[in-house]
This record gives sequence, structure tokens and C-alpha cells, in this order.
Amino acid sequence: MFRRLRRSASPIIKASLFYTGVFSLMRRLRPSDKVAILRYHSIQDPGRNFYAVPSIVISPKEFERHVRYFTKRYNVISMDEVVDCIREGRQFPENAIVFTFDDGYADNYIAYKILKKYGATGTFYLVVGCIGDEQPLWLAEVYQLIKFTTKGEFEVEVDGENHRFRLTDSNRYKVMRDLMWLIKSNDLETRARVMDQLRSQLKWDEVRSKLPDLPVMLSWDQVREMVQNGMTIGGHTMSHANLPNAKPEEAYREVQLCKQTLERKLGIEVKHFSYPNGGCDIYFSEKTEGYIKEIGFLSAVTSEEGLVAFSDHYFSLRRVRVGKLNDVLYRIA
Repeated sequence: MFRRLRRSASPIIKASLFYTGVFSLMRRLRPSDKVAILRYHSIQDPGRNFYAVPSIVISPKEFERHVRYFTKRYNVISMDEVVDCIREGRQFPENAIVFTFDDGYADNYIAYKILKKYGATGTFYLVVGCIGDEQPLWLAEVYQLIKFTTKGEFEVEVDGENHRFRLTDSNRYKVMRDLMWLIKSNDLETRARVMDQLRSQLKWDEVRSKLPDLPVMLSWDQVREMVQNGMTIGGHTMSHANLPNAKPEEAYREVQLCKQTLERKLGIEVKHFSYPNGGCDIYFSEKTEGYIKEIGFLSAVTSEEGLVAFSDHYFSLRRVRVGKLNDVLYRIA
């Protein structure tokens, strides 16, 4: 009955269930034997955002609300513990939660500080080639170009087909999503060509002059500090590549070099992987799963929605998208 209600409940009902303590009562009376792997990206003040689409941004205040709630009422575990339970065929701790973060944005350092404050751990999946802003994260570039360009229209050519876009104040986020989808749906060579077209047509130098002189991605020193204080680091490819759409040798290299670079830079074994570009038609496959295993990762998480049982498969673990705490609790109830 509750699951049927969950599918159609309004925000008011969700808030009522939270503030009346129904969620807490449910968890005490009917503890979950599954783990909820929460999927975060950017933890920053939305009003200061200059690199991430709004749908993946959560404020530090809201994130701290999540951490405070879950550390009091749930068992926060690591991805190592998730893998151990699956390997040994044993139940997860009751009401288990995992905090995970994709991409490696600079604001993840804020998330790390909040986790540390509450004695919690998290797993941070890094786009390795972009750490320290050694190369731009193409998703951030698309956001910046569309958000800050003064051009009213542009077009990009993909496989002989022209895609024309008009920009207004009200449709910029839709154009960002459409462009990201188009780029994700093609190989790495096409991605490079499209990005070159965007930089040229949307006047990248002019756009860049409007951006604050602040990092987009974590630095290696920050990542090392996070490791030293109990955080887990995982791989998210070298360049946020869509692995099934890349040439096989490119896909393999994206995963292999990602793991090798992390281990060389950090001096640790890197065991966990996150498939980039969730939401695309295909972003992981049996073949790419084979690469992950062969290269030596022990687990891989997806962007598929759902909880994880101890009998689930190591290399296609579901996660739970995040938002307001009420919504997250509703999804995992």
C-alpha cells in the first residue's frame, strides 16, 4: 500500500510523512535489508554555480541535513562493505546507506568536510583526466558556453547532419540537456569535433572572461587529504566518456588509465567504478562490464534507480538520485 501511495504522493504528503516521524517509525518497525547507494554530484550554493546543470546541484545546507539525518537513523557504510556483503552472500546492516559522488567537482571538498564532521564516509568517483583542471570537463564547458554566450543561435554538424539551436533566457537548460545527450550518444572523436564547433561559434574566449577565477574540479592535494581521512576514491573514466559509444580500444584505455593514474597519484588500490553518462540510452554494457572486471575493479555503480540487495551483481549496482531530504526518504522507503 505504501509503495502505491509513494508513486503518486504530492510534496505536501512527503513533507507530512517526514515531519510527523512516519519515515523514522517505518524504519524502526520494518528495517530494510537492502542498501541505498545515494548518488550526488555537486554540493554548492546554486546561486554561485558556474559549471553544473541545476538538476545535479544540492546546497551545502541541504546536504548537511541529509548527512545529519542518515548518521542518526541509518547505518552509513562504505562501498568496500557493500562488496564484502555481496561476495559473502550475507545481509547488509539494517537500514544501510552509502554516500557516493560522481565527477570530482571542486565543491566535493565541502561534502567531504561535512561527512568528516559527522564521522561518516563517502565514495568519490573521479573523472581523472580533469582533476586539478588539467583538462576541462566537457560537461562543464557545455554548461558555461550555453549559460554565458551572447549568441542567439548556433548549429553543430554531426555525421553530416546539422543540428540548429536557438537560445532564449527560458530554454538554455533544455538546450544544455539536448546538447549533452547528443554528445553522449556519439564517440569520442565526434565529441571533440562538436566541442570545437561550440567553442568557435559561441565565442569561448568571451565566455571564459565572464567566469570566476575558481577551480571546477578537485585538486590532487585535496583528494589525498580525503583519502587520509577515510574517504574512498573510485574511477569515473579519464574524460567522462560514454564507454559503449567509444571505440573498443578507447573505452578500454579510458578505464585502464583511470585506475592506473589514481593508484599512481594516491598510492592506494582503487576498487570501485561508476559508469558515466547515466540517462543516455546506453551507457554501460556487457562488453564494458568485461573491461571493468578485467582491469581489476571490484564493483561498478550505475545511474539506474533502485536499492541494492546482497544477491545483486557487483558490476551493475543501482543507486538513488537525490534532492530534498523528504524526496530521498520517499524513494528509499
